[in-house]
Amino acid sequence: MRRRLRCRRQDPRALPVRPSEMTGRSERTVHDVALGLSAILRRAQAKQRAPSVSAAVFRGRELLWAEAVGLADVAAGREATPETRYPIASITKSFVAVAVMQLRDAGALTLDDPVQRHLPEAPAGPTIATLLSHSSGIQREVPGSGWDTLEFPSLEEIIGSLGEVELVLEGGGEWHYSNLSFVLLGEVVACLAGMPVERYVDERILGPLGLEATTWEPAEPAARGYLTHPFADSVFDEPAELDRPGIAAAGGLWSTTGDLARFGGFLHEPDPEVLAPETLAEMRRLRVLADPQRWTRGWGLGLILNRIG
Repeated sequence: MRRRLRCRRQDPRALPVRPSEMTGRSERTVHDVALGLSAILRRAQAKQRAPSVSAAVFRGRELLWAEAVGLADVAAGREATPETRYPIASITKSFVAVAVMQLRDAGALTLDDPVQRHLPEAPAGPTIATLLSHSSGIQREVPGSGWDTLEFPSLEEIIGSLGEVELVLEGGGEWHYSNLSFVLLGEVVACLAGMPVERYVDERILGPLGLEATTWEPAEPAARGYLTHPFADSVFDEPAELDRPGIAAAGGLWSTTGDLARFGGFLHEPDPEVLAPETLAEMRRLRVLADPQRWTRGWGLGLILNRIG
């Protein structure tokens, strides 16, 4: 079914900027900044031809601005708001990386451990550190991955087929992105913690950080999924439910821009009750270059590192 796209018009005077948090700025300056950010948001929606876009700006632990434009549900005409929840895909990996580092700090594992020590079915060679930094050389997708059919194997099926996994590059030297790496890390967390990785992340990360809008399943108000028609201002509905529990650790979370801003603030100024600041500094340390020609993007431990300037 095709649906017409619509961009929400918003009164710039109602933009959700909190002047009290823009220290030293006049009300007019704050207003102008909000207008500029709103214009960037609308240009992004137009360029990507997206049914809706949500964005936020934060500094440290303070949310300074948030806005959403477009329709979260095209058929129902429901407008997107900053509270709309979207699937955050591979940002999930950063949460799983924090879980792994919590267990490392607790003495349950070391970064040099072969993953096979904790998950006997895993291929020989990759270590916890190389999986976290996408430098293990392991293949990108899980065996039987269904990105073409949108049918995905269960976790049990994935574990049972790990004997088929290839090492496509020599481990430890080059960057090779791998969803399978984080499926394995999720299982390591589950084995060591004695609970599914989803429950561990809920109890040890999401709860303590107050990320109440971040969940493993879509919960209202959730954005619907669409494919944009390539030649018209209309969309095709994506399947409402994709059954992907087997790869949840690689990309299963849903969230809002507000919760992601709060998580970003944690990565910048960590809560020691959740993860030690020195451990976060270790996660931000370069492990491998993702673009060795330009040297502008690399990976730490579960985190993308961009060099700017």
